[in-house]
Amino acid sequence: MFGVANRNGNRLKTLWGQEVMFPGDFNYTYNENGDILMYPEGDTSVRPSAMMPKAGFFFDALDRQDPIDDSSLRPEDNLEEFTLITDQELDYWKQQVASREKSGKA
Repeated sequence: MFGVANRNGNRLKTLWGQEVMFPGDFNYTYNENGDILMYPEGDTSVRPSAMMPKAGFFFDALDRQDPIDDSSLRPEDNLEEFTLITDQELDYWKQQVASREKSGKA
């Protein structure tokens, strides 16, 4: 979650005193209120992605979006994940379907 792999766990004492395990690459800081700030992919050089309030038990997502200037939006700037399927990807999915054809499951 938040781009941090769940491995190489570290113990962390929560704000309410319980010891829990967090992933090794889970980088966090405390703000002036004592809340825990969590960073995307553990990168503390950017704005935090989530915050656990000092009196809370869960992380709340933080808005990291800069203000949007509707007059300068370009749809093509938001299409990089929509590309043609490669032959390699198609072969992979064909193998996945074939391996499950007789399993009775989707």
